[in-house]
Amino acid sequence: MTFTRTKKVTENQKKILDNIKENPNITTQELSKKVGISDRKIKDNIKKLKENNLLKRIGSPRGGYWEIIDKQ
Repeated sequence: MTFTRTKKVTENQKKILDNIKENPNITTQELSKKVGISDRKIKDNIKKLKENNLLKRIGSPRGGYWEIIDKQ
């Protein structure tokens, strides 16, 4: 799955999307460790991905999961 078709996606955002694809239940803390950036930066990047309609949260913040919106 490529994420560069729509709006500009940074390397960190690609890593976030790849990790979410592998584990839709991943937490921001786990993403922070895997991507190698702070928890705050993970949240900023997720916000941008949601604004660009590439990612959405299904369910509650604690009990939900991530869904990648594939625009083909």
